[in-house]
Amino acid sequence: MIEVKPFKGILYNSEKISNFSQVMAPPYDVISKQDQERYIKSHPCNIAHLDKGLDLPNDTPEYNKYTRASNYLNNWLEEGYLTLDQRPSFYAYQKIYNIDNIPKILAGFIGLLRLEDFSSQRILPHEKTHHKPIEDRLNLLSHCRAHLSPVFSLYQDYHQEIPKIINDFIEKKPPFIDLIFEDCIRHKVWKISDQETMENIQKAMKDKKIFIADGHHRYQTALNYQRQLINQISPDSPENFIMMYFTNILNEGLTILPTHRLISSNLELNSLKDKIKEYFHLEDCFSLLALSQRLREKENSNYIFGLFGEDKFYLLTLKDPQLIDKLSPQDQPWALNHLAVSVLQHIFIQNILHIKEEEVEHKIGYTRSMEEAVKLIKEGRYQLGLFLTPTKIAEVEKISNLGGLMPQKSTYFYPKLLTGLVMYKFN
Repeated sequence: MIEVKPFKGILYNSEKISNFSQVMAPPYDVISKQDQERYIKSHPCNIAHLDKGLDLPNDTPEYNKYTRASNYLNNWLEEGYLTLDQRPSFYAYQKIYNIDNIPKILAGFIGLLRLEDFSSQRILPHEKTHHKPIEDRLNLLSHCRAHLSPVFSLYQDYHQEIPKIINDFIEKKPPFIDLIFEDCIRHKVWKISDQETMENIQKAMKDKKIFIADGHHRYQTALNYQRQLINQISPDSPENFIMMYFTNILNEGLTILPTHRLISSNLELNSLKDKIKEYFHLEDCFSLLALSQRLREKENSNYIFGLFGEDKFYLLTLKDPQLIDKLSPQDQPWALNHLAVSVLQHIFIQNILHIKEEEVEHKIGYTRSMEEAVKLIKEGRYQLGLFLTPTKIAEVEKISNLGGLMPQKSTYFYPKLLTGLVMYKFN
């Protein structure tokens, strides 16, 4: 059984900070360099100072973004900009947003989860991780001794038992955080510190299986940190837990957007066309709008892709899906090999572009915005853009249960959790 429990969160102090939106930020891994500097300049106590600190020219092993983050965190606590909640609580968290002019509400709660190795099959990843982000997060965790943002996870609750428990508690209570961030998404947070309600949530969560949606690197980092301290901590030590946001996998407010690929390559598109045509039908699209419309029309297909390079747009359609089984790893589940992102990885990136697995971190960039991809390519920062249809929730669930791992950035769960709403410090 999994163990979920309430905790005393570290919260921004409304008596010191009148506008919480000035101190919040998106998750560290979706913040661009330009936005990083903007968030840091927006307020002296913006969470980006901790979670996405700047590298400075005079950095040393003794003075760097990780030591600065630790100092900021401790100073803000001492000066009262951050406060420790008085009672252990779960934190109900709703995100109210529109997508394609459809209003949605993503609802869940933040609590602590006892760390378990993935081998237990009770906590399941769905994406591969890379060493560099884990090293970065481990440095931050070991210096701050705090989880600054929750991992985003899904659980299966077909009877809607847990959402009902939470809704019954918060429906007549005002949230203690209610803000609209710069993306026009409304974020509302309530404290659940009623003992009976907390116990009901804990009881209902015991038999659930947890699927990690966002935060694979942070979860693996927490496991690595726990292993480092294994001889120094007791079973109830705070290092055995991670802060996590839990939402029902059946929640209609869940949205997955595609994460498009940006390719750094010396190869010219014209020189690749003959090779591309061996595997794909190549259809001219005369604008980004035309290509995006065609992809939207075909979003239920895993064999359709967009391509941009040398100022031209194309729609790619895989000629023969049976090719996937010949060019994909034979030890992976069929469902994993036939994901859109896997098809693109194995046929286009590895077989046409000849980019090896170990080169991915250096030769591939990521964006969820087709417009941004085109802009970056026109600026010469990348040579090719590859556009995908979104991964489906059912595919995440199925492949996780099969023990498969999708390529990195296979999913872009939307909207992202705000960083800074609640933090969890070990001591």
